[in-house]
Amino acid sequence: MVNEIALHEAGLNSIWSRILQYDLALIAASKEQCIHCVYPQRDKEVNGIYTNDENEYRTKLLRAKLLKHRFGVDKIDGTNIEKLSTSNAKHLDENSFLVINLKNDPNFKDKLIELGKEFCQDAVWIKEKDNDFYLYGTNYASEPGFGNRLPAGGKFLDGIRQMFIAKLKYPPYPFPEQICKQINSKNPNTPLIEAFFESFNVYTDSGQKVKHFSINAMLYISLMSKEDICYK
Repeated sequence: MVNEIALHEAGLNSIWSRILQYDLALIAASKEQCIHCVYPQRDKEVNGIYTNDENEYRTKLLRAKLLKHRFGVDKIDGTNIEKLSTSNAKHLDENSFLVINLKNDPNFKDKLIELGKEFCQDAVWIKEKDNDFYLYGTNYASEPGFGNRLPAGGKFLDGIRQMFIAKLKYPPYPFPEQICKQINSKNPNTPLIEAFFESFNVYTDSGQKVKHFSINAMLYISLMSKEDICYK
């Protein structure tokens, strides 16, 4: 039996342990319009507009396919966005999925990329174990471009903020100077999310209080760069 992981119910340490142990990905199925697709879409003609009901069905179908691969799956509310780095960035208030490679499938990345192409997504976010997230293009949209691999943060920062900030009870930035000092003291090759959590734990262990930290906040941080987190 395949178990669906409820990370929303998990504590910070549980989330952190999964980040360390497994490959991760963020993927969605929603589309505003049927364009730029690598494969013809069975449910829509080229240039057709998707309805909310159609996107809801696509999301359920994607979830079923992820579970069939025996991946851990958690629903992340309202984190899908198209045209991520452009002034026309479009937030789709639909669900994305955090996908966890629980069985250490060596083809995890390839399977997620193939699903990105199948559902005509501009890109999927992928985090291989011991590395930072990157964006991988899975259709013919100009950004990031089919088959292109681009680092998180940077020119995608505004789009990333649109993905998450409406869902965060307390915006998790800028971070206290003490956390940034801890992050900056780490080896430059340390993945950002690892450096952040180590620094975050030092900060909270010292008696400092953090009002709110959620799975959405964790993902938001994971998709940023060090410079994005610790700006003045």
